[in-house]
Amino acid sequence: MASVSRGSRDSHTSRVSCVSREICLFEGFPALGAENPAARLLVLGSFPSVRSIEKGEYYGHERNYFWPILFSCAGQSIEGKSYADKRILAAELGVVIWDLARSCRRANSSDSELEVLELNDIGAFLEAHPSIARIGLNGGLAAALFLKTLDLDAMRTSGPEPRGAYLRDARHALASIGGVARLRLAGRERGVYRLPSTSPVPTRRFRTMEDKRALWADFYDFGSGQISRTLKKSRDVH
Repeated sequence: MASVSRGSRDSHTSRVSCVSREICLFEGFPALGAENPAARLLVLGSFPSVRSIEKGEYYGHERNYFWPILFSCAGQSIEGKSYADKRILAAELGVVIWDLARSCRRANSSDSELEVLELNDIGAFLEAHPSIARIGLNGGLAAALFLKTLDLDAMRTSGPEPRGAYLRDARHALASIGGVARLRLAGRERGVYRLPSTSPVPTRRFRTMEDKRALWADFYDFGSGQISRTLKKSRDVH
Protein backbone atom coordinates (compact mmCIF):
# COMPACT_ATOMS: atom_id res chain seq x y z
CA MET A 1 0.00 0.00 0.00
CA ALA A 2 1.59 3.26 -1.14
CA SER A 3 1.45 6.28 1.14
CA VAL A 4 2.18 9.88 0.16
CA SER A 5 1.57 13.35 1.55
CA ARG A 6 0.23 16.00 -0.79
CA GLY A 7 0.31 19.73 -0.30
CA SER A 8 2.24 22.84 -1.24
CA ARG A 9 3.82 25.75 0.57
CA ASP A 10 1.27 27.85 2.47
CA SER A 11 -1.22 25.00 2.15
CA HIS A 12 -2.56 22.04 4.09
CA THR A 13 -1.20 18.54 3.80
CA SER A 14 -3.39 15.44 3.55
CA ARG A 15 -2.13 11.91 3.99
CA VAL A 16 -3.13 9.64 1.10
CA SER A 17 -2.80 5.85 1.06
CA CYS A 18 -3.77 4.03 -2.13
CA VAL A 19 -5.01 0.46 -1.74
CA SER A 20 -5.42 0.02 -5.52
CA ARG A 21 -5.12 2.06 -8.70
CA GLU A 22 -8.74 3.16 -8.25
CA ILE A 23 -9.28 3.45 -4.48
CA CYS A 24 -7.35 5.64 -2.04
CA LEU A 25 -7.66 6.34 1.67
CA PHE A 26 -7.52 10.02 2.60
CA GLU A 27 -7.08 11.98 5.81
CA GLY A 28 -8.57 15.47 5.85
CA PHE A 29 -7.10 18.86 6.62
CA PRO A 30 -6.89 20.50 10.05
CA ALA A 31 -9.41 23.23 10.76
CA LEU A 32 -8.49 26.49 9.04
CA GLY A 33 -8.67 29.47 11.41
CA ALA A 34 -9.00 27.41 14.60
CA GLU A 35 -6.35 29.53 16.30
CA ASN A 36 -8.61 32.61 16.19
CA PRO A 37 -10.13 33.03 19.70
CA ALA A 38 -12.74 35.45 18.37
CA ALA A 39 -14.00 33.29 15.49
CA ARG A 40 -17.79 33.20 15.43
CA LEU A 41 -18.60 31.25 12.25
CA LEU A 42 -17.80 27.59 11.56
CA VAL A 43 -18.29 26.22 8.04
CA LEU A 44 -18.40 22.43 7.88
CA GLY A 45 -18.10 20.57 4.61
CA SER A 46 -18.05 16.82 4.05
CA PHE A 47 -14.46 16.22 2.90
CA PRO A 48 -11.99 17.95 0.55
CA SER A 49 -12.28 17.05 -3.12
CA VAL A 50 -9.48 15.20 -4.86
CA ARG A 51 -8.46 18.48 -6.52
CA SER A 52 -8.41 20.28 -3.16
CA ILE A 53 -6.15 17.58 -1.71
CA GLU A 54 -3.83 17.80 -4.71
CA LYS A 55 -3.52 21.57 -4.18
CA GLY A 56 -3.47 21.41 -0.39
CA GLU A 57 -6.27 23.99 -0.20
CA TYR A 58 -9.78 24.10 1.20
CA TYR A 59 -12.21 24.42 -1.70
CA GLY A 60 -9.31 24.29 -4.13
CA HIS A 61 -11.30 23.29 -7.20
CA GLU A 62 -11.25 26.23 -9.58
CA ARG A 63 -15.01 26.08 -10.17
CA ASN A 64 -16.11 25.70 -6.55
CA TYR A 65 -18.18 28.69 -5.41
CA PHE A 66 -17.07 28.79 -1.76
CA TRP A 67 -14.41 31.47 -2.00
CA PRO A 68 -16.23 33.60 -4.60
CA ILE A 69 -19.32 33.62 -2.37
CA LEU A 70 -17.30 34.54 0.73
CA PHE A 71 -15.58 37.44 -1.06
CA SER A 72 -18.88 38.57 -2.58
CA CYS A 73 -20.66 38.53 0.79
CA ALA A 74 -17.77 40.56 2.22
CA GLY A 75 -18.13 43.11 -0.59
CA GLN A 76 -14.71 42.33 -2.04
CA SER A 77 -13.39 41.15 -5.39
CA ILE A 78 -11.75 37.74 -5.59
CA GLU A 79 -9.93 38.55 -8.82
CA GLY A 80 -6.22 37.86 -8.54
CA LYS A 81 -6.44 36.59 -4.96
CA SER A 82 -4.08 33.84 -3.82
CA TYR A 83 -4.94 31.13 -1.32
CA ALA A 84 -3.01 33.13 1.28
CA ASP A 85 -5.29 36.10 0.56
CA LYS A 86 -8.34 33.89 0.98
CA ARG A 87 -7.11 32.59 4.31
CA ILE A 88 -6.46 36.12 5.53
CA LEU A 89 -9.97 37.27 4.65
CA ALA A 90 -11.56 34.25 6.36
CA ALA A 91 -9.52 34.99 9.50
CA GLU A 92 -10.42 38.67 9.45
CA LEU A 93 -14.10 37.80 9.19
CA GLY A 94 -13.95 35.22 12.00
CA VAL A 95 -14.67 32.24 9.73
CA VAL A 96 -13.31 28.79 10.59
CA ILE A 97 -13.35 26.14 7.85
CA TRP A 98 -13.35 22.41 8.58
CA ASP A 99 -14.98 19.14 7.51
CA LEU A 100 -17.16 16.54 9.19
CA ALA A 101 -15.15 13.56 7.94
CA ARG A 102 -11.66 13.04 9.32
CA SER A 103 -10.81 10.18 6.97
CA CYS A 104 -12.48 8.45 4.07
CA ARG A 105 -12.10 6.02 1.20
CA ARG A 106 -12.90 7.35 -2.26
CA ALA A 107 -12.20 6.94 -5.97
CA ASN A 108 -13.27 10.42 -7.09
CA SER A 109 -14.64 13.74 -5.76
CA SER A 110 -18.33 12.79 -5.77
CA ASP A 111 -19.91 12.73 -2.31
CA SER A 112 -21.94 9.72 -3.40
CA GLU A 113 -18.68 7.78 -3.86
CA LEU A 114 -17.24 8.81 -0.48
CA GLU A 115 -17.05 6.19 2.26
CA VAL A 116 -16.56 7.92 5.60
CA LEU A 117 -14.20 6.01 7.89
CA GLU A 118 -13.98 8.41 10.84
CA LEU A 119 -15.68 11.67 11.86
CA ASN A 120 -14.01 14.71 13.34
CA ASP A 121 -14.88 15.47 16.97
CA ILE A 122 -17.03 18.53 16.42
CA GLY A 123 -18.24 18.53 20.01
CA ALA A 124 -14.71 18.82 21.40
CA PHE A 125 -13.95 21.57 18.89
CA LEU A 126 -16.99 23.59 19.99
CA GLU A 127 -16.11 23.11 23.65
CA ALA A 128 -12.69 24.59 22.90
CA HIS A 129 -14.21 27.44 20.83
CA PRO A 130 -17.13 28.92 22.79
CA SER A 131 -17.08 32.02 20.56
CA ILE A 132 -18.57 30.03 17.65
CA ALA A 133 -22.16 31.23 17.35
CA ARG A 134 -23.17 29.86 13.94
CA ILE A 135 -22.43 26.63 12.11
CA GLY A 136 -22.94 26.40 8.34
CA LEU A 137 -23.35 22.96 6.76
CA ASN A 138 -22.04 23.00 3.20
CA GLY A 139 -24.20 20.53 1.30
CA GLY A 140 -26.41 17.53 1.94
CA LEU A 141 -23.73 15.08 3.02
CA ALA A 142 -22.33 17.60 5.51
CA ALA A 143 -25.83 17.99 6.97
CA ALA A 144 -26.29 14.22 7.24
CA LEU A 145 -22.90 13.74 8.90
CA PHE A 146 -23.54 16.60 11.31
CA LEU A 147 -26.82 15.04 12.41
CA LYS A 148 -24.91 11.80 12.97
CA THR A 149 -22.52 13.61 15.30
CA LEU A 150 -25.46 14.70 17.46
CA ASP A 151 -25.50 11.16 18.80
CA LEU A 152 -22.17 11.86 20.50
CA ASP A 153 -22.54 12.85 24.14
CA ALA A 154 -19.97 15.64 23.87
CA MET A 155 -22.14 17.50 21.37
CA ARG A 156 -24.87 18.38 23.84
CA THR A 157 -25.22 19.94 27.25
CA SER A 158 -28.02 18.22 29.13
CA GLY A 159 -31.24 20.17 29.10
CA PRO A 160 -34.90 19.77 30.02
CA GLU A 161 -36.02 18.33 26.68
CA PRO A 162 -35.93 14.54 26.13
CA ARG A 163 -32.99 13.39 24.00
CA GLY A 164 -35.26 11.81 21.39
CA ALA A 165 -37.21 15.05 20.97
CA TYR A 166 -33.99 17.05 20.73
CA LEU A 167 -32.68 14.88 17.88
CA ARG A 168 -36.06 14.77 16.15
CA ASP A 169 -36.40 18.56 16.21
CA ALA A 170 -32.85 18.97 14.86
CA ARG A 171 -33.51 16.58 11.98
CA HIS A 172 -36.78 18.30 11.15
CA ALA A 173 -35.24 21.78 11.15
CA LEU A 174 -32.34 20.70 8.93
CA ALA A 175 -34.32 18.45 6.59
CA SER A 176 -34.11 20.84 3.66
CA ILE A 177 -31.73 23.46 2.28
CA GLY A 178 -32.31 26.77 4.01
CA GLY A 179 -33.33 25.14 7.29
CA VAL A 180 -32.05 26.65 10.54
CA ALA A 181 -31.90 24.96 13.95
CA ARG A 182 -31.15 26.54 17.31
CA LEU A 183 -29.28 23.87 19.21
CA ARG A 184 -27.55 23.81 22.55
CA LEU A 185 -24.14 22.38 21.68
CA ALA A 186 -21.15 22.07 23.98
CA GLY A 187 -22.49 24.41 26.61
CA ARG A 188 -24.16 27.19 24.61
CA GLU A 189 -26.90 27.79 22.08
CA ARG A 190 -25.71 27.99 18.48
CA GLY A 191 -27.45 28.46 15.17
CA VAL A 192 -27.01 25.64 12.66
CA TYR A 193 -27.72 26.46 9.01
CA ARG A 194 -28.19 23.93 6.21
CA LEU A 195 -26.72 25.62 3.14
CA PRO A 196 -26.61 24.78 -0.57
CA SER A 197 -23.44 23.00 -1.60
CA THR A 198 -20.82 25.29 -3.12
CA SER A 199 -19.99 22.52 -5.61
CA PRO A 200 -20.25 23.75 -9.21
CA VAL A 201 -22.57 20.85 -10.08
CA PRO A 202 -26.00 22.45 -10.74
CA THR A 203 -29.27 21.25 -9.24
CA ARG A 204 -32.83 22.11 -10.17
CA ARG A 205 -33.08 24.79 -7.49
CA PHE A 206 -29.47 25.97 -7.37
CA ARG A 207 -27.91 26.30 -10.79
CA THR A 208 -25.58 29.29 -10.39
CA MET A 209 -23.51 31.01 -7.73
CA GLU A 210 -26.16 33.70 -7.39
CA ASP A 211 -28.79 31.04 -6.66
CA LYS A 212 -26.71 29.88 -3.70
CA ARG A 213 -25.41 33.24 -2.50
CA ALA A 214 -28.57 34.46 -0.73
CA LEU A 215 -28.66 31.63 1.82
CA TRP A 216 -24.92 31.90 2.40
CA ALA A 217 -25.27 35.65 2.92
CA ASP A 218 -27.97 35.01 5.54
CA PHE A 219 -25.60 32.66 7.35
CA TYR A 220 -22.60 34.99 7.21
CA ASP A 221 -24.77 38.01 8.12
CA PHE A 222 -22.02 40.45 7.18
CA GLY A 223 -23.54 43.90 7.62
CA SER A 224 -21.52 46.50 5.70
CA GLY A 225 -20.75 48.42 8.87
CA GLN A 226 -19.73 45.27 10.69
CA ILE A 227 -17.39 44.23 7.87
CA SER A 228 -15.72 47.62 7.81
CA ARG A 229 -15.19 47.59 11.58
CA THR A 230 -13.98 43.97 11.59
CA LEU A 231 -11.49 44.41 8.76
CA LYS A 232 -10.21 47.73 10.13
CA LYS A 233 -9.68 46.28 13.60
CA SER A 234 -7.90 43.22 12.21
CA ARG A 235 -5.60 45.27 9.98
CA ASP A 236 -4.85 47.77 12.73
CA VAL A 237 -3.64 44.88 14.89
CA HIS A 238 -1.34 43.68 12.14
